[in-house]
Amino acid sequence: SGMLSSSRRNITNTIFMNKKKIAVFFPSMADGGAERITLNLIRYIAKHYEYTIDLVLVNATGPFISQVPETVNIVDLAAKRTLSSVTGLIRYLRKNKPDVLLSGMDYVNVVALVAAKIAGTNTRTVICLHTNLTAQLANPTSGWKRSIVPLIKLTHPWADVIVATSVGCGVDLVEVTGIDDSNMVDIYNPSITDDIAAKALQPVEHHWFKPESAPVILAVGRLAHQKNLDLLIESFSIVRKTRDANLLILGDGDKREELAALIEKLNLQNHVDMPGFVDNPYAYMAKSKIFVLSSLYEALPTVLIEAMHCGTQLVSTDCPNGPNEILDHGKYGQLVPVGDKQAMAGALTTALDNLQFEQDPNACDRFLAENVAKQYIDVFFPNDAHT
Repeated sequence: SGMLSSSRRNITNTIFMNKKKIAVFFPSMADGGAERITLNLIRYIAKHYEYTIDLVLVNATGPFISQVPETVNIVDLAAKRTLSSVTGLIRYLRKNKPDVLLSGMDYVNVVALVAAKIAGTNTRTVICLHTNLTAQLANPTSGWKRSIVPLIKLTHPWADVIVATSVGCGVDLVEVTGIDDSNMVDIYNPSITDDIAAKALQPVEHHWFKPESAPVILAVGRLAHQKNLDLLIESFSIVRKTRDANLLILGDGDKREELAALIEKLNLQNHVDMPGFVDNPYAYMAKSKIFVLSSLYEALPTVLIEAMHCGTQLVSTDCPNGPNEILDHGKYGQLVPVGDKQAMAGALTTALDNLQFEQDPNACDRFLAENVAKQYIDVFFPNDAHT
């Protein structure tokens, strides 16, 4: 019986002492799409699985810090910038020996892979692609990013798994860098969390949502070059010639003044509003007639998925990458060519005239946090049988 009790005690110890540890490495908890998605994943796993989670940040700052669950350990490397956090990350890996290291975004992935290689621990490395590399390199504001391609070629083959958040995003990485994709898997973002439906029902203050008001066309995103909001405003001015509607753009960014000048030039001050960042965009999505995405490029635009979940009618540019996959080649919303003002105006007009619209209730199954979390756990711990 002595044998029996000691082996049973060992099993109990194993269950309590050796909870597997997942480390998630990110620059900060800034207000960005990749951060939001990663937070969704962390929150779901923390709530529904028994793993220890460390959120390792280059700098423990940013508005999303407050949304990190209390059961997650925040590790602040307190480095000036991502590239200088390598030594801190190596120290962390050697001391804590997590079973898995998950990271997302280009330089962050490079740093994670370099640190894991030097640390020499048996940590399984899983890196996530959150953007389209071709489009990012072509963007005039990111000249410094050109050095990323040789670094990706060098480091990405070291990863145990590369997660592409859209099929197009993964294909693009392989085309640009020529790396082997045998360690790549496609997992969509866990964009749809349990709380969105409730948030969508909350009231909004904005005066355009009175019952007698004109229909609202909604865009949500940073006021940045990538989002091509000038095109949207110009398309909207074409729509206004034949239809009564208002355009609401939620978000902040460095193009605010330029866009405000364009709105004034087109004499749309009473019909376009840019109130800034809002905490709960879902309430606006649910109450708007159309949700529109005018981007030049994306990886997998979360806002489009969230608006689809809120049941809003969708119009999007067919930009690389994501909208085509999300909307299933136009099954769940209209796709228009990137940069085509007339096509965008036509799609918006068609949508305004559509009074019968109802979104397919299963359109979002691919993006539900529970479905996505299962896929990530399979990637993290491929040898475990889990329920």
